[in-house]
Amino acid sequence: MTTAIELPHAKRTLANGLDVLVHEDRRVPIVAVNLWYHVGSKNEHSGRTGFAHLFEHLMFEGSQHYDGGYFAPLQQAGALLNGSTNTDRTNYWEVVPTSALDLALWMESDRMGYLLPALTPERFETQRGVVLNERRQNYENRPYGMALMALSEALFPPEHPYHWLTIGAVDDLRAMEFEDVRAFFRTYYHPANASLALAGDIDTERAFALAEQYFGDIPPADKPQPVAASASVPREIRLVLEDRVELPRVYIAWHSPAMFAEGDAEADLQGSRCRRSPRSSTSASRRWRRRGRPTPRWSAGSRRPRRTSCTGCRPSAALAASRISSTRTTCSAEIPISLQAISNAIGARRRSPFATPCACTSPSTAACS
Repeated sequence: MTTAIELPHAKRTLANGLDVLVHEDRRVPIVAVNLWYHVGSKNEHSGRTGFAHLFEHLMFEGSQHYDGGYFAPLQQAGALLNGSTNTDRTNYWEVVPTSALDLALWMESDRMGYLLPALTPERFETQRGVVLNERRQNYENRPYGMALMALSEALFPPEHPYHWLTIGAVDDLRAMEFEDVRAFFRTYYHPANASLALAGDIDTERAFALAEQYFGDIPPADKPQPVAASASVPREIRLVLEDRVELPRVYIAWHSPAMFAEGDAEADLQGSRCRRSPRSSTSASRRWRRRGRPTPRWSAGSRRPRRTSCTGCRPSAALAASRISSTRTTCSAEIPISLQAISNAIGARRRSPFATPCACTSPSTAACS
């Protein structure tokens, strides 16, 4: 049995290389804006990690033509927004009322084309400190927080781009130079290395016209070469970590098919079935998926295997386990159907950001209601 999932959409590529995808859905007067940069921690190197995640912070600090916090103007217009980074991509998204779409596109395009003039050494140092504190809070000082780091290092060799965590190593973060950060931005944050998706209450042709209006004059740069790597675990690896925790925990992880490759959908379905254990940690499972981290198997229920997208990564029957417990739970559920057709939909100079987000003419979004 084959199930095809189709989402009607149109796609065009601007002259500067920006891919634009539009899905028209008029049922609710909102538009979702999702800008993906095809850069993640896989584009870093051992000894120089943490750049991609650092830019997730820096991109919200202001750009040349709006040198202030990114959240306030959009939230005043009724938007939800955020961003995320994982091994393979960085994305920034807004869900806005239809009348505020111009505002969202203006601000996204300004930080794509004009972030560096507003990026100061002081902002860099501030956000570096924020990332170091985030690492302490989410990994070093959190129960079981270092287990994922040990799993990644066991599953992938030191030269593999999945060997390190997206947040970066402490020594690498402290060793970053201001000009290194600027060079990283120039290499990866430009139209030829990005995809823009617009979905919701907007005419398809108008969506393409707006994309051209706000992004079309941003100069392109050379598109980075794809990252190719392979990994295997030729034997079972067992790790024992000691930590000050109330209860022991077992993690079991192994390689799975590359994302959207043959077998990936079946693995995803298998993980969903295993997660239905009465004792499984649903909220924890959702956190792992949302943050795009390598996915372990939990001791109290199961989680889907690690998704890899580097060319050459293939399933491995070997096991890498981080053992902080003497018990383990297994799942023997069988996949009843085959899913083979899931595809990724994504795979005049700067005017005021508040010029025409709605019908009013006030220079402030606070007055646009």
